[in-house]
Amino acid sequence: MADWNRPRIILDTDPGVDDAIAIITASWWADIVGITTVAGNVSVDDTTNNALRLRDLLGFDAPIHRGAETPLIAEPLHARHVHGATGLGEVDLPSSTRALDSEDAVGFL
Repeated sequence: MADWNRPRIILDTDPGVDDAIAIITASWWADIVGITTVAGNVSVDDTTNNALRLRDLLGFDAPIHRGAETPLIAEPLHARHVHGATGLGEVDLPSSTRALDSEDAVGFL
């Protein structure tokens, strides 16, 4: 059930360490109505898996939608040297027990 005193937000994100903190913070202070993922800090496969794992860890029910693998104009430039191999540094969260909601982030938005 939505808490109408909390802002309703959609997070468009590339969950590495920094965006993981944003998801954690948002889960405390906002009603997350959806998360869309893109490539950025790491590949879109890794960012999507990170979002799924964080949803499980934090226990919220927002749908997660996979987005773009590459930027529109340039080649991807990942930051694994900053965010680690999977984007979450040395943190190894368990695999998600829930499925991705869609592979159409733009359609969701």
